[in-house]
Parts: sequence; structure tokens; C-alpha cells
Amino acid sequence: MNRPPAGPLDGAARTRPAGWLPHPLTTDPAAATEQAHDLLTRHHPTAAVGPLRCLTARYRSATFAVGAPPALILKRHADFTAYLGEVLAYQLLDGQALVPELREANDDTLTLLTEYLPHTVALTHACEWDELIGVVAGIHTTSAYWDRATSDAASGWTVRALLEAPVPDWITHPGQWQRALEVVAGAHGDQHVPLGCLDLKSDHARRDTTGRLKILDVETLRPDLTGLWDLITPRPPRQHPRRQPPAAHRASHLLRAHQPARSPMDRHRARRRAPGVRGRGRSALPARRSRLRHRRNLAA
Repeated sequence: MNRPPAGPLDGAARTRPAGWLPHPLTTDPAAATEQAHDLLTRHHPTAAVGPLRCLTARYRSATFAVGAPPALILKRHADFTAYLGEVLAYQLLDGQALVPELREANDDTLTLLTEYLPHTVALTHACEWDELIGVVAGIHTTSAYWDRATSDAASGWTVRALLEAPVPDWITHPGQWQRALEVVAGAHGDQHVPLGCLDLKSDHARRDTTGRLKILDVETLRPDLTGLWDLITPRPPRQHPRRQPPAAHRASHLLRAHQPARSPMDRHRARRRAPGVRGRGRSALPARRSRLRHRRNLAA
């Protein structure tokens, strides 16, 4: 089996050794539900207002819908670090209406109660991808709206701090790493805190009762260098075979938005290749693919 090509985060992940989690959770849904009901009754009494339905039961975490119809989501962690990371994510994004609202958290039981989002998002139309990109962009730029105390606490994660720090040992291409940070600093300023590392699976995008799209399961969110890239795993949208898929269309548009033109001729070319603009009978798709390949080559 061939080793996959190195990427910008090559070496960042580490395989956890067997037995790394001292107290794993049960993976039996019935047992997990019984335990969760007991925790909810004793530690979240105001939320114990209806039946529990087990959504997932894994050794690291378990999730449950609370009430009928559901009104809340109960999530239980087995790992204290993962619990703290998810609570921190909700606190960093508080008030932005980009993720479900955190209602309660308990450090003793490693449980969280969040808003339940009742509606799924198909991600089969371009307008839905626009919404998703808007939410991701909002998360990436949330640090611009933090209060002074939060900004001071996160000062060690700014782009300036990353630029001044030694390149991490696991970075295989230091020059490209430095260039990526410079691009981010040019776009957002050197006081920007890269915030991201989202897990954008299709079922992690849902709508609240007002119809607003929000992102679920933000425990992977980190206010550090991993915010420069996101893990994106949406299912391919069903689209007319002769049309460009919305994912590629929106991705190429987003890449162009983050790549400022360097000359009047570049700006002229960018306008000609803008979405919905044809250039003398030639399709813009090959050029978009070329730019996407170029960006991937830079990242590698």
C-alpha cells in the first residue's frame, strides 16, 4: 500500500496507543441511555423534561435527543480534554449564531446540553453552499468580535505569534508554512487568531427553528494553527451532469476571493472568469481546475 502524499498538516496527527482512555463509555445504546437519564436527572434537573433517544454511543462520547419532540441535545464525553475543547469552542463562538447555543455544561459529569436543530440541510443547491461558506467564514473571523479579555487570553495564538515562533517540527515545507501565515496576516491582520479545523460532514449542517443554518459537533474546533485548514467531507451533491457541481464552483470562487489580483491585467482576467461570466466562448472550468491544482501543489 502506497503512502499518501504529504500535505500541509502531514505529521500533525498521532495515533493514540491502545488503552489511552482510562474510562471508556459503553457502546450499548440501551445502557448508554440509562446512564444518561441518571446523569440528566441528578446534574441537569431542569432539562429532564422528557424521554431520551440515543443518537450515538461510542467509547469516546455519546449523544442523546432530549424530549419528544426533541428540545435539547445531551452530549457526554469520556475524555476530559475533549470535553474542555468542546466547551471552549462554544464559548469562543458565543453570540455569533453560527453553532447551536450551549445551554449547560457540567465539569464533573463531562456533559453538555445544547440547542436542538430540527431541520436537515441537503446541500444540493448552490444557495445552500453559499450559506455554508458564510457560516464557515463567520467562524474563521470570529476573533474580530471577541471582547478584550478573550482576545488577551488568546494572544499566544495570533498570526503574529505564529510568525515569530519557530516552525513546528512536523511541518515538512517551512517556506510554504510561512507563506500561508503571511497570506492570512495580509487578509486579516497579524492580530487575527486562526480559528477552524471544522468537521464539515453533511449531517453536521442543520437549521434551527428560524431556518438559520448552523454547524454541529464543534469539538474539533481549535484556536491555533490548525484553523488555517478545515477538514471538509460533504457528500457530492446531485446535480445535472452537464453543470459544474456547486462544491467545485463555490470552492474555486472562494479561492479566487482569497487570492488578490496583482495587476490590472490580473483583475481583468479575474472579472472574465467570475462565476456566470463566459470568456470568448471558452469554458472557465479548465482554468478553475488549474488554479485548484496549483493551490493543492502549493499546499503540498
